[in-house]
Amino acid sequence: MGIALPRIGMRRAPPSPLARPAATWQGRRMTSGPRTPMAGGFAIALFSIVGVIGGSLKGQPTIGLLGGFAAGVAVALTVWLVDRRRG
Repeated sequence: MGIALPRIGMRRAPPSPLARPAATWQGRRMTSGPRTPMAGGFAIALFSIVGVIGGSLKGQPTIGLLGGFAAGVAVALTVWLVDRRRG
């Protein structure tokens, strides 16, 4: 007449897995080969920071940031083009 509560000490069946191990995405590779792409974003960040520091020493931190950012983008594009030609 009420809610059926489980008895203390009763064993439950183990929960079934959400997905079968053979059908999960964890076992598949994301890339087709062992090639590791080069990262050019580091150059943008580094040159921007160096540009701000250099610009601050001359009293123009904004111009230093813009110049450092432009130089970083140029280096990142070069890295991208070299990486693209590599494979």
